[in-house]
Amino acid sequence: MPASVTADPEGARAYAFQYLGGNARNPSYQSALEREGISHPADLALVGDEETVAAGIRRYLDAGATDVRVSPAAFATDEERLRTWRLVGELARDAASHASTPLT
Repeated sequence: MPASVTADPEGARAYAFQYLGGNARNPSYQSALEREGISHPADLALVGDEETVAAGIRRYLDAGATDVRVSPAAFATDEERLRTWRLVGELARDAASHASTPLT
């Protein structure tokens, strides 16, 4: 899932709607979004501070995800991507030390 640890979640989400909008026109993507009751691909993006993004990742794990793949959002700044990678690294180390669900 695209993710961005940012101090400007509203700005990042607005940009995500523009950046990810092309995916919404793909018929197979549209079908998947409709099945999940989601209107736009940006609704899947995890955007916010470290606590918010970590909570979003944990929701996937708690729901039974066996692998969680996080992609620091292409719509983020370099600093935001670095913050995101750091958070994902911390969560992955924590998951590995507790022998829980893989996080990559």
